[in-house]
Amino acid sequence: MKGVIFNFDGVIGDTERLQYLKWNILLKPFEIEISPREYIEKYCGKSSATEIPWLLKRRYPKIIISEEEMAKRASQILKELFKKQARLMPGALRALNWFKKKRLQNGSMFRQGSKRIGDEN
Repeated sequence: MKGVIFNFDGVIGDTERLQYLKWNILLKPFEIEISPREYIEKYCGKSSATEIPWLLKRRYPKIIISEEEMAKRASQILKELFKKQARLMPGALRALNWFKKKRLQNGSMFRQGSKRIGDEN
């Protein structure tokens, strides 16, 4: 084995809780709060750039900004949340250190908007 590629979201980074928080921050000015259950059942795992804004606009007509603006604001909120509250998944640091010890090339993939971003180490 020469290297390892893994998905960042949910494998290395504990990101789902920040995704949930992001949408509630964005929706607060519209007096909308998504419950954990609603988030898991309707939005978890869907694209923050396209699917979720479309679904939210249809479910909550009082959202008066465009889907594109929702996606833009959501991305900005998530960046700030990552800076302040990002956490690694249990065992992630141990795995990364093991890759390093074995001199395995490794990289992670994550989505930002509709583009895939690779972050090689």
